[in-house]
Amino acid sequence: MTDPNQEGVESLRTFSVVRRDIGSPSGDRLVGHLSGSGIPAGSLHCLIGLHESWVWCDAFEEVQPDGLLSISLENAELRPKDESLYLLPPAFQPPISFIILDKSKTWEQLLFHEKLAASSRVLGTDGQWWRRLRPIDSEGELEEGESLEVTGWDHEHCSLCNKHIEPGDIYFFRAWEDGGYYLCIFCHERFALSHSIGEVIYPAMGIRANEEE
Repeated sequence: MTDPNQEGVESLRTFSVVRRDIGSPSGDRLVGHLSGSGIPAGSLHCLIGLHESWVWCDAFEEVQPDGLLSISLENAELRPKDESLYLLPPAFQPPISFIILDKSKTWEQLLFHEKLAASSRVLGTDGQWWRRLRPIDSEGELEEGESLEVTGWDHEHCSLCNKHIEPGDIYFFRAWEDGGYYLCIFCHERFALSHSIGEVIYPAMGIRANEEE
């Protein structure tokens, strides 16, 4: 029987560089083959090299009848032409990918509990009023126009697969600047413990079976 937690995971796609077009009228570009089927949608992708280097690139463009694709580089270190680069879904872009790959970095295991939240009403771009919540540690952190909800912050999202982390769930946390990253048990075991991103969860594949968004 297939473990439902294994669904929605596939091997990391690679972009094998065939040539570099430097100084072309359309800007510096890498030309090569993308593994797997279909061309990812979106205007910006992250490619990560073998040595924790990364580049930003525009959307892939088909430029040759033989199926070669090109990407336009932005502020990118030029890579050796025979190197395979890895295509990362948005959730795996730096810095979380570098944290996962760094074998010296560990994640703190915690148990999620409901906590205080500051509630306010905001007018959305659709003209509708929406409730906005933000986690707080005490009532003294309330700002003008906000009200206190004692158990308002009732879940978090895994930073990689977006799964809900509910009250009573074990999760893993890594502080980063003013915030941090959250991992569910599944993503911690598959990615953080192994310090590997050889397999990822691509957003286009949807949520895993029997799991909430």
